[in-house]
Amino acid sequence: MEPHCTETVTTNKALSRLQSASRVLSVVFLIVFAVLFLLCIAAMVLLTVGALQEGMAGDASFWVNLISTAVSCIAFQLVVFCLFVGFRSIGRGHSPFTKLLSRLILVIGVLFLIIFIAELLSESSFSAYVYPSSDIRLGIVDTPPEKSPFSIFVDIKALSAAVVCFCLSMAFSYGRMLQEVNDGTV
Repeated sequence: MEPHCTETVTTNKALSRLQSASRVLSVVFLIVFAVLFLLCIAAMVLLTVGALQEGMAGDASFWVNLISTAVSCIAFQLVVFCLFVGFRSIGRGHSPFTKLLSRLILVIGVLFLIIFIAELLSESSFSAYVYPSSDIRLGIVDTPPEKSPFSIFVDIKALSAAVVCFCLSMAFSYGRMLQEVNDGTV
């Protein structure tokens, strides 16, 4: 009986540490979500005002870049929000191996895929500036290394994150299934 009690104590300590860390991470991700929301709004306003000042509002490539930038910002905000929801759930005492968490990881993978596609469609040498005064210039610049006339920008990080999230979703679904089988036998 002694080894079983030791395993139970060790398991409970690990679960307690996981829940404590998850509560902290959920607060961090909520703060990051709020900050990103404000930054995304500011970036969209900055891009639009900059385009109006420079007379680019009639240019189709501006609108493609603005929409792809907005989609990327929104998708990344949703990734952070999904992380908040997942860690909040664990922090409240739920198992990491639930249907909610496996679906959240799958949604995060889809969102990273959306970011990948949005970045693929945007013009990689896009820039916009706002001149609030003659001495101040605020702007957003996205400049890749050397750009040739037929170049395309591929954000391999977003694609890799999507693949990892799809694999993790399958692993968490399997863990959920094993936990359900184990809970049924206890």
